[in-house]
Amino acid sequence: AHYVIDVQGFYIDPAEMELPFNGRTLFRGLEGDGEALFGSVRDIRQRYLQLFDAHSNRLASLSRKLGWTVLKHRTDRPVLGGLLPVYELMSAAKGH
Repeated sequence: AHYVIDVQGFYIDPAEMELPFNGRTLFRGLEGDGEALFGSVRDIRQRYLQLFDAHSNRLASLSRKLGWTVLKHRTDRPVLGGLLPVYELMSAAKGH
């Protein structure tokens, strides 16, 4: 027997969620995305967090509209905490 569960998992680095940097900071993009130098991260933190939250909420909303279960997990927490909800969904799909 096959069971299908639709899950959108967001695995997020805490630094992306909180932007904990201070002072002059150079961000280097992955895969040739370029660089951005900020004289004071503190000056952009509030706007960044607003944009990050709005983006996360849009992705979660779209996922739910598609009928997917949305799971979020921070990478600074134990992996088991991110896998346990997936296991629970799989178990529920099998009727156990």
